[in-house]
Amino acid sequence: YFVNKNTGFMTGYSGTLIKTTNCGDNWIMQNSGILNEDLNNIFFLDSNIGWVIGNHGIILKTTDGGSSVWIKNNIEDVPQNYFLYQNYPNPFNPTTNIKYAIPKDGFVTIKIYDLLGREINKIVSETQKAGFYTVQFNGASLSSGVYFYRIKSGSFVQTKKMVLIK
Repeated sequence: YFVNKNTGFMTGYSGTLIKTTNCGDNWIMQNSGILNEDLNNIFFLDSNIGWVIGNHGIILKTTDGGSSVWIKNNIEDVPQNYFLYQNYPNPFNPTTNIKYAIPKDGFVTIKIYDLLGREINKIVSETQKAGFYTVQFNGASLSSGVYFYRIKSGSFVQTKKMVLIK
């Protein structure tokens, strides 16, 4: 979407948001703050005020022409069920994102385990409101291999596998 003859934006996969200020000769990656959801469309009311929409009710708004600030307004409903998504990217090096949904307020823990079942890291350990969450895990201090991440909230427990490749 071009705001004027020089300035344009493109949206895409996994939160991709890029901007040009020279008719598309060069493109600069913008920080959308979205990690693992696709951004699908963009519209500007004028040269400063614009919106980007994406999957699962994601709406980003800028009031400075996308120069520095994109504000996330997420209109997702409260999830109906607990859910632990597959981490993305997987395999990863050294960081990956873990998304999860909790349908009611409660204490949430997410722990990382090695192949032998030893706890490696606790990345979430707090009371959270119902909603969708994404947390980033950094495996820079770990060796390549298979790891597991496990969520526990109330009586809900689920485990998924992830692969770190260095």
